[in-house]
Amino acid sequence: MPTISSLAQALVARNPFLEDALSRNLINYQSLAEELTPLVSRQLNKQIKTSTVMISLRRYAKKLVKPKTPFHFKGILDLKTNLVSITFQSNDEIINTTTRDMFESKQSFFLTTSNSVSTITFSNVNKTFFLEKLKNKNILELHEQLGALCFRELQSLSFFSIMQLFSKNMIEPKQIIENKDELIIILDEHDALQMYVLIQEKLRG
Repeated sequence: MPTISSLAQALVARNPFLEDALSRNLINYQSLAEELTPLVSRQLNKQIKTSTVMISLRRYAKKLVKPKTPFHFKGILDLKTNLVSITFQSNDEIINTTTRDMFESKQSFFLTTSNSVSTITFSNVNKTFFLEKLKNKNILELHEQLGALCFRELQSLSFFSIMQLFSKNMIEPKQIIENKDELIIILDEHDALQMYVLIQEKLRG
């Protein structure tokens, strides 16, 4: 039967960054407990105290042992820099029209869509082209000086090692794009360069 402790631990375990921060005592237990209490209460179908969740988190933090497994990477890694991303409101018609125009132009880009909001990431060299294509759209955000780590033929164990490396260096991706052929991690350009160097150093041993 689920308990407050087991449910709180499960919620933390879903987020490798959060779990790692908890293991290194970098988390405000009160704030995290306040965030998790409604979720645990809903799963147990009863009201519980935030203090009880906080105690469970402290106990869980003491149990966490940082993994001693060696860095594992098997795959192909490419680095892209000087990228720009634009987030805009969208619907199926806008997405279909926009992607068709961009594919026909043979420009390289990454596109993600969620809850009627889309984000497109592309080279700064093509910024004028993409802004022209999106000029009549409701642009919500524009970010420049981005970079991307592009992984192909990546194994699950390699992904775990890479995420641990991100967590260890306190670098959080801005966006993770996954398809059947490639995993793309969008970051600030400085962070992308740093992570690329760190991975290369790990591979050299």
